[in-house]
Amino acid sequence: MSSSSGCESPGSGAGKTANSQLFIVREIEKRPELLSKSQLPNEKAKKEKSLLEVVELYEVHLGLRISQQQLKKKINNMKSRLKKKTDKQKTGNKRITLHEWEKILYKILEGDDNPTINKIPEPAVAGMAKRAQECEPKHREEKNCEKSRRSPEPKKSKLYNYETEETHSLTTTELQRLVLLEQLKTARMQREYILKKMERLE
Repeated sequence: MSSSSGCESPGSGAGKTANSQLFIVREIEKRPELLSKSQLPNEKAKKEKSLLEVVELYEVHLGLRISQQQLKKKINNMKSRLKKKTDKQKTGNKRITLHEWEKILYKILEGDDNPTINKIPEPAVAGMAKRAQECEPKHREEKNCEKSRRSPEPKKSKLYNYETEETHSLTTTELQRLVLLEQLKTARMQREYILKKMERLE
């Protein structure tokens, strides 16, 4: 029995649900923009217009009311259910039986690939996994080698160009003492030079 509002409810029955799903995918075939995720104003307006049209047709053909939001949710649920059912990583090599609406929606989403036939054989899957495991250590080694080749050389001290064999082995205290001695030596030489110059002038 339908609810007083006339909206579709879980109690509508499996037959009505299947009919509604088939009706929706038939409309998606005519209006692919219903699956669009584009945020462009023109695309969004086109999608909203199509949603409104399908909502009206839904009530006419199925005798059930559905809002635009409910229709969007229903389409998303149908897509999620189909993707889960046809996920090759989860289904392995098992043959999949699809309902009519699922076959149509799968073709719209994935093209002409048949999920019941287009399966990777188990030996091939095992071989691919084995090759991936064999290549992984080698790939890691190559990455490590590449990193080591790219490691930047340690920066040389700014004082490196001024170092001599004599100063390189000295401690900081010894270097300071050496600098003072050199300064004292220079001061004495300057003093002697000035004294000699003064003597010549006399």
